[in-house]
Amino acid sequence: MSIHLEPSHLQPAPAPAPSAPSAPSSPLPPPTGRTRPAGIALAAGAVAWAVGTVIAGDQMDKTINTWENLGGLMFQLGLVSLMLVLLSTGATGTRRGRAFPVVELVLLVPAIVWTLGAFTYRHPANEPTWLQVVDVCWPLSMLGMIFVGAAVAKADRWTGSLRWHLLVASLWLIVMIPIKNIAGIVPYTFASAGWLVATYGTLGLRLARRPHA
Repeated sequence: MSIHLEPSHLQPAPAPAPSAPSAPSSPLPPPTGRTRPAGIALAAGAVAWAVGTVIAGDQMDKTINTWENLGGLMFQLGLVSLMLVLLSTGATGTRRGRAFPVVELVLLVPAIVWTLGAFTYRHPANEPTWLQVVDVCWPLSMLGMIFVGAAVAKADRWTGSLRWHLLVASLWLIVMIPIKNIAGIVPYTFASAGWLVATYGTLGLRLARRPHA
């Protein structure tokens, strides 16, 4: 028996093309559209509170100065904007670090309530009890900024010196209390104003100019 081999008319199936490698995921979410406005709000708030502090001068502990209170409100709103940016960009970390800006927002809300309520009173002694209670959240919110700044530095998601900028700015409370107790209210007002502009003010400008940093 003879066997005849004929060429096959079937062509071999082409080898599948190698799939393109997927792009590596970015460790840092892209900055949102609110980064630049938040930087502007923070810078404006820091300057406004600094100016209001100087205007109030040695009367700060005796009366509630309208300009100082208004500047404080603008600064608080700037901090709220900053906390929202930290959350949306994961600047304090994507897990437990997110708790720090959330806690800061919780403290800022009653602090803002006090600032709004204080406009109707000329002297702290005339404040009702409920307003005195929420007044505690004002210094607590400034203390909380230290933990937020430390979380930003630890997460290492902000580049260069920007990583440490917020932590340095947040030391306002620790630096100003000794100055006020030792040097007095007048040196404190100028020291506080200078610190606000030199730290929070410049941080806001850096965020506004380079939101991708």
